[in-house]
Amino acid sequence: MEGIWGFVKGLAEKMVAFVTDPRTVLVVFIFLAFLFLVSLLTVISKWRLYNKAGFPGWACLVPFYNDYVLVRVAGFSGWYFPITLVPSLDPYSFFVLQVLVARAFGKSILFGVGLYALPVVFYPILWLSGAEYQHPKLSLIERPKKMLLGMINKIKSQKQIERRD
Repeated sequence: MEGIWGFVKGLAEKMVAFVTDPRTVLVVFIFLAFLFLVSLLTVISKWRLYNKAGFPGWACLVPFYNDYVLVRVAGFSGWYFPITLVPSLDPYSFFVLQVLVARAFGKSILFGVGLYALPVVFYPILWLSGAEYQHPKLSLIERPKKMLLGMINKIKSQKQIERRD
């Protein structure tokens, strides 16, 4: 039994020595500074892209609201936002969102795949490329809804014409 405790004590002493070693602290500090700079670049990129799309830039800093604004930038109405909150649908919904965001700025579907896979790289590229926001057309889901409403209105107007005659 003492062998196990001796092993645990020796392991703990080695871990403390490793964590308090100045070289380890320096490596961790450099790594965290790099992560901070990358995150800052991504936030600045999203801020600028939201501004280009006509939304407030600060929205990229607010949890959940930033996803709602991303849904709007992609061209969806707000109904798509709750889908992004469902854990099992989240990867698929964000893949679709990134592709549609790329399309909204005039980029290819492959660029949208890049936005999904490496947002740290592709959001700054999208921001610095000078791409203009092109107010996306109605999404595939909203088109049938608009068509259906248009057909209903047309039928109503035809019935009103028939009643007048």
